[in-house]
Amino acid sequence: MGFIGELGSGKTTIIQHIARKLGVNKNITSPTYLYIKIYLLPNNVELVHCDAYRINSEADYNSMDLSHYINNRSIVLIEWADKIINYLPPGTNIYSIRVEGYKRIIES
Repeated sequence: MGFIGELGSGKTTIIQHIARKLGVNKNITSPTYLYIKIYLLPNNVELVHCDAYRINSEADYNSMDLSHYINNRSIVLIEWADKIINYLPPGTNIYSIRVEGYKRIIES
């Protein structure tokens, strides 16, 4: 599942809420400089939180090895999915977030 939106639009916040609902009790922060953070869910499934903000090339994408997690039984949540949209499998759910005043509008 990918999320697209400007800085401050709420991508990390949405992922934090999803992670909590799935049972992650740790503090969730954006993995901007790490690319990926992995959290083990109660059912031994990995929740993979990816931040593609700094991905600028195919080499960058390959270096984070995201395709390994996409092809496993992991739940993958990607911030800045538009940066790697060409590398994601067809049918990946992408959500666009935009801020209008005090509201956040989320569209798929």
